[in-house]
Amino acid sequence: MLIIYVEDDIDDFSILEEMLGEISADIQCVHASNGRVLFDLLDQMVALPDVVVMDLNMPIMDGKSSLKALRAHPRYAALPVCVYTTGVNPREGPQCLDLGADTYTIKANSVVELRAFVEELVEKYMPGVH
Repeated sequence: MLIIYVEDDIDDFSILEEMLGEISADIQCVHASNGRVLFDLLDQMVALPDVVVMDLNMPIMDGKSSLKALRAHPRYAALPVCVYTTGVNPREGPQCLDLGADTYTIKANSVVELRAFVEELVEKYMPGVH
């Protein structure tokens, strides 16, 4: 099982990766620091990831630009994308869903919230993983 987490904050990536590891050793979480790195990774993959988890606020290529490019690309158009961001703008969630995000989630403020997000992510996009 493979997740690509597109996130410019390495600490946020490490925390999510650790939580995924606690849920199952069968989940690999790969880091991309921005949308351009995401496309570099995807272009090298034979098998696509189960889901892309993506922050919105990143340098070089942000989340919304990445989402638009994914949905416009024939190979990546159906790739599940979960936007996972700080989300201070109430219009941002509907905008991301309109751009093709499968889900939009505000980043967790506690370990309990993070665990709930990760469990929901695994259940939705990787059924059968324990």
